[in-house]
Amino acid sequence: MNLIGKILVLLIVIMCIVFMGLAMTVYSSHQNWKNEANIFEDKFNEKLSQLNKAQAAFDRKESELSANLEAVQQQIRKLESERTMLVDRNVGIQAELDQLKQQSRDRIAAVAATQQNNDRLIKEVTGQRKTLRDNQQARDKDFGVMLDAKESQDQTQGELNIVRAQNQAITRQVARMSKLLRANGLDPGLDPDFLMEPSDGVVSAVRRKGPTQLIEVTIGADDGLQAGHTVEVFRGSKYLGRAEIISTSPDRAIGKLDRRFLQGQIQEGDRVATRLKLS
Repeated sequence: MNLIGKILVLLIVIMCIVFMGLAMTVYSSHQNWKNEANIFEDKFNEKLSQLNKAQAAFDRKESELSANLEAVQQQIRKLESERTMLVDRNVGIQAELDQLKQQSRDRIAAVAATQQNNDRLIKEVTGQRKTLRDNQQARDKDFGVMLDAKESQDQTQGELNIVRAQNQAITRQVARMSKLLRANGLDPGLDPDFLMEPSDGVVSAVRRKGPTQLIEVTIGADDGLQAGHTVEVFRGSKYLGRAEIISTSPDRAIGKLDRRFLQGQIQEGDRVATRLKLS
């Protein structure tokens, strides 16, 4: 046997050992592939059933999602419509707000003008009140002066008695003049100084000085009223009494009430009327 033959024999022995090892390996790993196939098929069927269930659940979810999507889209369309309506409404509200702002500015301007006018009127009223107060004070002062004048007149009454003696001398002359007037068809008893046009006024003040009650009336010398004239006092149609004028000013006069004719309490605001005194 040559070298090649030995080599071939050696190779055959090695191959036999290799194949024997493979056979042993295959044998040791041999299993029941049919049982494995049945188990695999059962698992496959189970997985397929799970897949079908999952597919059905998927289809159901997909249907629900489609329905929800359609509902959402409808809601979106509704909200879009509402948004458009709200935008239009907002535009209208903004226009109305601008108009209200303009009206508010106009009213504020009107209020400011009214306030300025009120301030002006308040100043005018304040001035008029001051003027009225000053006039009232001046009238009260004049009334006090008239009362003082009346006191002075009472004091001079004594002096008047002295003058009466002098008047007696004049009386004789008056008698001669009266005779002359009668001869000419005139009434010597009519005093021209007491002739005046009838005039009306009101009682502006009532004062009491001791037992004497005095009144101030709103007619005076400018109306022809003189000391010695008498005025009648009325309230409506009721007659209250008579007063004799003791002093006058252009638009005022002081009178002394005659108790003989007094028929009621005389107050400020009562009406007075002049009368023609013939004696």
